[in-house]
Amino acid sequence: LHECVEKNEEELIRRLLLFNVQMEEVDSRGRTALNCFSADTPISILQLLIIRGADVNTVDEEGNSPLSTGIALGDVQKVDLFVSKGANLHIPIGQSMTALHFASSISRLAMIEMLVRKGANVNVVDHGIGRRPIHNALHQTIDHVRLLTDNGAQLHGKDELGRTVLHFAVVSGRLDVVRYILAEQKGLVLWNATRDSRAF
Repeated sequence: LHECVEKNEEELIRRLLLFNVQMEEVDSRGRTALNCFSADTPISILQLLIIRGADVNTVDEEGNSPLSTGIALGDVQKVDLFVSKGANLHIPIGQSMTALHFASSISRLAMIEMLVRKGANVNVVDHGIGRRPIHNALHQTIDHVRLLTDNGAQLHGKDELGRTVLHFAVVSGRLDVVRYILAEQKGLVLWNATRDSRAF
């Protein structure tokens, strides 16, 4: 079954599934058949496997799941399928990142938009050193950063190494991102100051 998925042999997969095939059987890398897909695998094959009981949250020996593989491939349609079939958006990818952390590091805006729309927490903290998706997005473009802040990503706080969002913005080397963070944080400080003054 694994080889059939890798070779996109949909008709042969359909025939194999007529027998009592173990959907959670793994190969030498700890992958189930569902996690053997590639960029050119038709989505109909994935739908077929899921209908027959393939677990969308299975994780191989390298920490990869169907969800993380789909994100790595930049395939919004396949990731959308996995999420709609119950993929957990907050299961760690590798040893630390969630799906939104990962997507914020490498993906186009459409991927991040879809994950947020499907319920990904924009302020979730990773399982490593306390980073949030916004920290990863700061190394992308200002549009990535704005997408997260427009959906509630917080700009205050530090990771476990004491680094702020502004630290990451400066390290990114993107002047437009640094200016944006400074402007947003200034606005936050002014808003807090106004709110506090009204308390007296």
